[in-house]
Amino acid sequence: MKNQSLQILQERFDNDQQQINNLQEKYLLIEQEKDIIQQDKQVLQTNIEQLKQEKQLLNNQFKQSEEKSRVNEEQLTVKTAEMYVRIVYY
Repeated sequence: MKNQSLQILQERFDNDQQQINNLQEKYLLIEQEKDIIQQDKQVLQTNIEQLKQEKQLLNNQFKQSEEKSRVNEEQLTVKTAEMYVRIVYY
């Protein structure tokens, strides 16, 4: 009887130990996954920052192009007026 009780206790202990081992493995896997997610997050944040910088650069280029276009239109208007004056008055 005592032997049987010891055997039952040993089986319970072994089962408990196996559950502990399983939980430790799960914990390690979760920690690894957490690390991977953190790395992915950092990569995404870096990509987002780069895209913001590129967007700002493109916006600046667009504004410069608009300004250049406006200046060119003004110059064209002035030259057209000068040509009109030359044709009409000369």
